[in-house]
Amino acid sequence: MAHSCSHFYSHQGILLKDHLKDVGELCARYVRNCVNEEKLIETARLIGKTHDFAKYTEFFQRHLHGEKVKGGLSTHSRLSALSSSWIVNRRLSDLFLSSAAFLCVDSHHGSLESFSKLHEIARFLDEPLIIHHQIKSIKKNLQAIKEELEELDLEDLLDFLNEPEKCINEIKDILSDSDPLLWDEESRWRNYYIVLLLYSSLVDADRKDAGKVYEVISIGRKYKDLSADLVKSYRKERFKGLCGPLVKLREEIFSLSEKNLEDIMNVPLLPKILTITAPTGSGKTILSFFTALRIREALSVNGERPRIIYSLPFINIIEQTYSVFNDILSSHFKNVTIDLLLKHHHLAFPEGKFQGEDVPLDKMLLLSDAWDSEVIVTTFEQLVRSIIGSRGTLLRKFHNLANSVIILDEVQAIPLEYWGLIQEILNKLTALFNVRIIMMTATRPIIFQGEFEVIPRHEEFFRKLDRFVIISHLDKEITPENVADFFFSNWDGKSSVLIVMNTIGASKIVYNRISNKYGEKAVRLGSINEKDGINGSSNLILAYLSTNIIPKERKRRINLIRELLREGKKVILVSTQVVEAGVDLDFDIAFRDVGPLDSIIQVAGRCNRNGRHTDKARIHVFRVVDSKGYPEAEKIYGKILPDITINIFKRRPIVKEQDILDVINNYYKKILNSCNVTSEYLNYIRNLAYNNLSNFSLIREEHKVSIFIEIDDEAARILERFRETLDNFASAEMHNLFKYKAELRKLRVHLEEYIVNSWPNQRVTSLNYITPETGIYYVPKSVLSAYYDGETGLLQDEKDYSGGYIW
Repeated sequence: MAHSCSHFYSHQGILLKDHLKDVGELCARYVRNCVNEEKLIETARLIGKTHDFAKYTEFFQRHLHGEKVKGGLSTHSRLSALSSSWIVNRRLSDLFLSSAAFLCVDSHHGSLESFSKLHEIARFLDEPLIIHHQIKSIKKNLQAIKEELEELDLEDLLDFLNEPEKCINEIKDILSDSDPLLWDEESRWRNYYIVLLLYSSLVDADRKDAGKVYEVISIGRKYKDLSADLVKSYRKERFKGLCGPLVKLREEIFSLSEKNLEDIMNVPLLPKILTITAPTGSGKTILSFFTALRIREALSVNGERPRIIYSLPFINIIEQTYSVFNDILSSHFKNVTIDLLLKHHHLAFPEGKFQGEDVPLDKMLLLSDAWDSEVIVTTFEQLVRSIIGSRGTLLRKFHNLANSVIILDEVQAIPLEYWGLIQEILNKLTALFNVRIIMMTATRPIIFQGEFEVIPRHEEFFRKLDRFVIISHLDKEITPENVADFFFSNWDGKSSVLIVMNTIGASKIVYNRISNKYGEKAVRLGSINEKDGINGSSNLILAYLSTNIIPKERKRRINLIRELLREGKKVILVSTQVVEAGVDLDFDIAFRDVGPLDSIIQVAGRCNRNGRHTDKARIHVFRVVDSKGYPEAEKIYGKILPDITINIFKRRPIVKEQDILDVINNYYKKILNSCNVTSEYLNYIRNLAYNNLSNFSLIREEHKVSIFIEIDDEAARILERFRETLDNFASAEMHNLFKYKAELRKLRVHLEEYIVNSWPNQRVTSLNYITPETGIYYVPKSVLSAYYDGETGLLQDEKDYSGGYIW
């Protein structure tokens, strides 16, 4: 290829000047939607217009056409970052925004670097020969580039090209003076979020424009008329003809809350943080959606139509909430498209139309991963890592959090050590970006306080209920075998039973002991495909649940158990914590190994849930140790939380439902007195140390390996398609890469339905991988019985459970 270029491209088939213009305008649009500050909006526009400036080099153009270019000369982020920082300083004379521009552009193809890295970069800016060679290359085509820069309103950059040494020295001084330690506390937080906003807007705009998303859909949101009356209509239809004490309680709570919300909507300033505190089964999910829609209606008077982001602690309970919202919206919208309602987490894949259009997979992912929808149902993990972190793939949806209503369901499930951190980031988010937060729980931690409680006199509703009683047996330690014996002596032979253990190892011991006792008298849920496989109402049904079972089978079992319980069948379910939060099951009696008090209350919420029985459900709590005498609870929760729970039960061995609120408030006070709930991550945020936040996660990291279980023909077909697509991806031409990448992600979601995780051991690591690239071990159907049990899942040696193989 000749050194002289007449046309410059950013990507295959996309003119560079068009890409820079479009990304600049998109960045400005995104930031304008978040803040009304012209200086920030203009910074975003300049960042977008210059983020690929170095693609004007002959080296990049040759690289784009498939030529090999040596020595890193085709790279473009560093020189583009210099041009971006320089022009922001030239136009706006703002040292912080100039530094932020450099950081965002320099990081836009990877992860966001820490502000402290700018000092290190500044020291060596005048040394790399690559930058000088790249500037010389651009100047070879200066006349053609000059015309494009003028068209982009970037003619200032001609000065940068003509006097590069002087301009780079100016940038060195700017970067060297960028020190968060010199800022006051308010500026630190604001600047942390401003960098996130600029970076998020750039990464999202760049990817969407490069992916040609706006060739198939229109730019900007198509606002939907989402009235709170949709919820009222749904409730009227859904609960028509139902009666009972809990139905009456739900109606009373909703009616009082509706009146309370009308009062608060009439005040000049809507509260930023609201809480919904009510007992389990009292309709909090529907009430929270109604509340969010009322806020949206109230703000629409001022032209605002906030997104509604509903976040939950666990992936396995998202489907239920998503289904409720889909039913509510379906009553008004003929097609609930993805731009209206999105289910988003790392194991979900968007399927359906967007703005009424069939959108290719790769483009649909660019839209869904940015949360370009009116209502999003997602996880705490996805939400929080959009605010705390450094990965562009997660942070790029940050700009869509602005002006939103965020619902946090089961907020107490956030790990204790992060309570202070999460409270702080949410408070700052509401202050800076006009976000509203709705926190809802049956056991609200006192650290998560709001400005306004949606349910008036909510304490009274706890005292009106009398569905269960928690009975402590914590005076002595017992083994998993003793738990089964305790169950035998306390079961009336008629009731449905839930037994929750803290570890997979303990749960399997209990299940197998019960299974051996009843032998052929019981039907085992893993061995039947449908409810019709259970004959006769007198049958005893044994079921097992934990993450030792593949996800596809877990879902099937939960749905089947729900049906059987509604029909009054005698179901005995042995489970780990997977059954605790958000799983709508209703048992007569429960047994649980000790743990955090809120977890025990979650189990209680799975008993006599709808108040069908006049007799209170009994929840028996005991303290289980393994064969070496080590407490099972401490393997999962550490020592502090179980100990606080045990001490509370020592003084109060029987807890009725009416007493729950008082007991849980006492529990959280003791936690705050016993624990330091601040976090080192707060210091990283204050110092804009984004790189130090890269590994942040609400989920405790466990060094487990993934194992694909080829349990049926469908699993085999999915694996075959995955392997074929991976081969196609490896040999694909550049213009097809995104298509195959999207297809791989879709297939990976299907693969996950057959994957369990295990601590590595010789038995597992001797298996082959499904493909070398994935690192996922493979149990083919031909050897299935040697590795996987149809009832309790993955087969493990006893020693593999000793470390607390959980959930």
